[in-house]
Parts: sequence; structure tokens; C-alpha cells
Amino acid sequence: GGLSAQAFVRVELEDVNDNHPVFDPSTYVTSISGQTQPGTEIISVRATDRDSGTYGTVAYELIPGDLSSLFTIDSTT
Repeated sequence: GGLSAQAFVRVELEDVNDNHPVFDPSTYVTSISGQTQPGTEIISVRATDRDSGTYGTVAYELIPGDLSSLFTIDSTT
């Protein structure tokens, strides 16, 4: 008949890696000459990620290739 009940429920949401990094601007173009000195900054890029925590951390890397050993990169900036 007239029975009822109450329950308290705790819901915890966890962020997932569901957003891709966004570069601003979306395309970068640069060039260097043969006279460029070692240690010269060639280009600075910027990306953000709407995820939070570790999923929102952007890391940069050079893709291995013929000339990748001639360059260095700061993986966090």
C-alpha cells in the first residue's frame, strides 16, 4: 500500500581524456637559415587542453627522423 523509502546516494565524477589539445594559432610556419647558431629558439608554440588534472597536461616531443637529432625541445613549454 502506502510504503516508501529514502536513500542517499553519493556520485563521484571522474575526468577522462575526452578533449584534444588546441593550438593557438592552429598552424605554425617557420624557417631557419644555415647561419642560425646552435641554441637559437626557432619557434614557440602554445596549446591548451580543456581536460583537468593529468589529462589536461600538454607535452611536446620531436618525432624521430633524419634531422630530429639536430634539434632539442622543452617537453613542457
